[in-house]
Amino acid sequence: VSGALTLSGNTPKYGFIFHSTFTGQAAARNKGHISRYLANNCSIASQINCFAEVLMSVFGETLQEQVEDCLSMRLA
Repeated sequence: VSGALTLSGNTPKYGFIFHSTFTGQAAARNKGHISRYLANNCSIASQINCFAEVLMSVFGETLQEQVEDCLSMRLA
């Protein structure tokens, strides 16, 4: 990955999120959608973690359930 940046080559289209276990369960045509959905939820979770005064796992668990629900709807 860093070779593309240091050698001025093309950067890879997909990264860690595309190769996660959540995305791996989806059909090929849904992998992009699930990857974006997972990335959005990760962004929301990191913002909550950054600005929360008291750390709680409730938000992370809720966001994980949302990703799992989206994945199950895409598998059905």
